[in-house]
Amino acid sequence: MPATAPYWQLPPQLLLWAGVAIVVFAFYLIIKRIDVRIILLISGLVMCLLGGYPKNAIDAFTNGLISPFVGPIIMNALGYTYVMQTTGCDKELMKVLMKVISKHRWMLLPGGVLVGYIISFFLGSGIASTAVVAPVLAPVMLTMGFKGYAVALTIMFGSWGFYASLGSVFQAQAAEIAGTTIIAFLPQLLAVSVVAMIVLVAVFYLCDKLLYQKGKYEEVDPATIKEVDLNEKVNPLKAIMPLVPLTLMLLVGYVPFLQKFPVTIAQAMLFCGIGATIVLRVDPKKAIVAYCEGAGFGVTGVLSIIAAAGAFVAGMNAVGIISTLVELMKSSTSLATIAASIIPFMIAFLSGSGDATMAAFNEAITPYAYDMGLHPVFLSALAYFTASMGRAFSPVGSMTVLTVSNVGVSTTEVFKKGAIPCIAATIIGAIFWIVMWRGGAA
Repeated sequence: MPATAPYWQLPPQLLLWAGVAIVVFAFYLIIKRIDVRIILLISGLVMCLLGGYPKNAIDAFTNGLISPFVGPIIMNALGYTYVMQTTGCDKELMKVLMKVISKHRWMLLPGGVLVGYIISFFLGSGIASTAVVAPVLAPVMLTMGFKGYAVALTIMFGSWGFYASLGSVFQAQAAEIAGTTIIAFLPQLLAVSVVAMIVLVAVFYLCDKLLYQKGKYEEVDPATIKEVDLNEKVNPLKAIMPLVPLTLMLLVGYVPFLQKFPVTIAQAMLFCGIGATIVLRVDPKKAIVAYCEGAGFGVTGVLSIIAAAGAFVAGMNAVGIISTLVELMKSSTSLATIAASIIPFMIAFLSGSGDATMAAFNEAITPYAYDMGLHPVFLSALAYFTASMGRAFSPVGSMTVLTVSNVGVSTTEVFKKGAIPCIAATIIGAIFWIVMWRGGAA
């Protein structure tokens, strides 16, 4: 909440309802596909002006851009991802995994989800995973006779392994608030994500057999299906490179001897980027350009959203929305838990952006978790889980658009066929997380 006195004051109730109207209108504009950073920043500025704190939104935006904790994680993680893309290491890993699951038709759907999950976990990015998986998996599944909606949903269901990734900045933010590291909660994050993945596949199988195949569905034009050569020779050295940074983090986190040599996520990504350049004999200039391009995308594509969300939250603080919301959630732990489950899901679904949803949530709500009787990691991870699921089948989400463009079906078709599995996985996964935490697993 603002610590200093405002430069001017409006009646509190008028200010609060004006702020609510701005927030609602902001999300309406986001749904209309206006750039989320522009909306969050301008909305934050307007609310700060109304609240009498004209500089707070700018200060929050600036501090978000130069964050000494979040910035290095995002820039180095995406820098390494870009090196993997430039050197083709991500595609080599995809080839290895596809050789395993493409031998039997029945393995393609669950195996395709698992492949996407593994790649997105190690790359730490859903959109990067989709860009790698979709061009290879889609033609193979379509050639094998799978319906277009089934192919699209297989890719989308597997795209959110990043939820449990050590490279997840939102999980790391919550851990920092709690004074710990995210690796301490990795088993729990993996457990809930695996449970949700199993529910997604199982419920989709049931719906497909009982409902979808008996009803109407869109056909994919056979002429648009591209051929993929899975017999192409794999470079094993390149295939293991995407796995190295997070494997290093796991070893440092769990092997007693190596715990004496702590390594941050940013350091692991940078060290492994240098190592990959040397081992693969990549042109150093090419590697550093790719790394810097990735870091730059980290600023423009992720960090800028977090900074804009900081300005938006500063605005909500200025008009009294945050204090009102926190007091309401403090009145009941159960209410806070329910709110953290439903609100992020709905916002991510409507806006198509899980990052913007979680950036705002971690700025506005997570810091007050202890006041609500909840652990910051519990609260943030629950919100991130439901936001990830909401984003997973949002018809306006970037991953949905990228997936359908590779498959040849409409976003409406994917939404209709994916709604029941995603809602089922969200409910069961959220309940599993709550029960597991309260049962002492965390």
